[in-house]
Amino acid sequence: MRRSLPSILLIALLAACPPDDGSVPTFPGLETTPSDASFPGPTADGETPSAGTPGEGASSEDASPDGATPTRAPGSQSFKVCLILPGSGPSRDVGNEMRRGIAVAIDAIEKDAGRARTIQWIERDTKSTEAGAVAAYHSCFNEGISFIIGPVHPAATTALVPVAAAHDAILLIPEIGAALPTEWGDNLFAVAPPATDMGRIAARDTTDEKKLTSAAVLYIDSVFGESLKDAYVEQIKEGGGSVVATYELPLEDAGAWGAAAAKAAAAGAKALFVVGPAEPAASVAHALTSVELRTMEAWFIDWSMHPPVLSAGGSAVSRMHWVNRPLPSGAFHNAYVTAHQAQPEFPAGTGYDAAILASRAIESAESLWFEDIAQKLMNDTGVPSAFGAGSIVHKRGVRFEEVAGYRMVEPQQDSVSEHWIFGGY
Repeated sequence: MRRSLPSILLIALLAACPPDDGSVPTFPGLETTPSDASFPGPTADGETPSAGTPGEGASSEDASPDGATPTRAPGSQSFKVCLILPGSGPSRDVGNEMRRGIAVAIDAIEKDAGRARTIQWIERDTKSTEAGAVAAYHSCFNEGISFIIGPVHPAATTALVPVAAAHDAILLIPEIGAALPTEWGDNLFAVAPPATDMGRIAARDTTDEKKLTSAAVLYIDSVFGESLKDAYVEQIKEGGGSVVATYELPLEDAGAWGAAAAKAAAAGAKALFVVGPAEPAASVAHALTSVELRTMEAWFIDWSMHPPVLSAGGSAVSRMHWVNRPLPSGAFHNAYVTAHQAQPEFPAGTGYDAAILASRAIESAESLWFEDIAQKLMNDTGVPSAFGAGSIVHKRGVRFEEVAGYRMVEPQQDSVSEHWIFGGY
């Protein structure tokens, strides 16, 4: 559905400003720990406790010695899922938005009277830090909980992935985003994939759809910028193209980005991948209007998806393309608006999907052993996602829900206001 520019701004304000009634949900059966929870250490024998057997996190009725699936009466088995989300610190607002999405999922789950297994949702505060996320994970794991959802912050996710990969428990990460996981395992899953996918999607659109084979990259001086640049370059080469130039540029000098775009055109680039925020992107958009860059097309990331960048492109706007995450939609969108009187943001959708994925795997697994639940999660299809019907896929070493991944967004001219808008937003 197309929306005019004023509608976009209104939606952004609604999504960013939760209702004044403080409607951050309290989960049914929720337990929390004090924000100063200490980091749990190893047991007396020096070993980390295992959550691989049914304990506090699962009913012992599932520990069937002969491997047979026990007969279950509705609601006869209980299982704990731990949510490790920021309840304090700079990522708290993202955590709150994710909680709202999870609350919508829990409401739907608990309305299913035919479920044989009930879930108790427990939360631990990550404090928006790496150490806090690892401590929250161990707090859950040491209680025997073998299904953990979180964390949120990219640095916390990067730090926690290798820890979780070495433990007998499932970690379901709502958003990998800018995190750079160094390893993966059969017990690790995500809803949304790494941000580096933006580079690959932009590159495939460059070579496969737009049939351009000569490209250049402008990117910020950071690990984030370097990783997206590398992903784009690798995919361009796989698509039969070449990258004639790359420019590492400072955030504080927006003019340097426009100048670098001109240099890229002089070097023979017909496609430009821009990894930077709105102000540098606007400088590049304006440069596209010059005679020297009249045949160049540019791809931008979600960081710069703002109306002023469209405006700066002027007559060149049809040669500008974006990669971004999908908006929550469908039944979830309607339920969220009804519950919270606001438009859902992306974290609400990933929180919803994480809870739904967990519930489906727990309910359908042969037992409550974490390996059986992970197997069900690994092969899940037709998930009623916040972003459409989803399935778990395994790509580039990471398992994630493909429907929540990045996609191309093309500018469109609104038929009513004649403003240029982002298609589908």
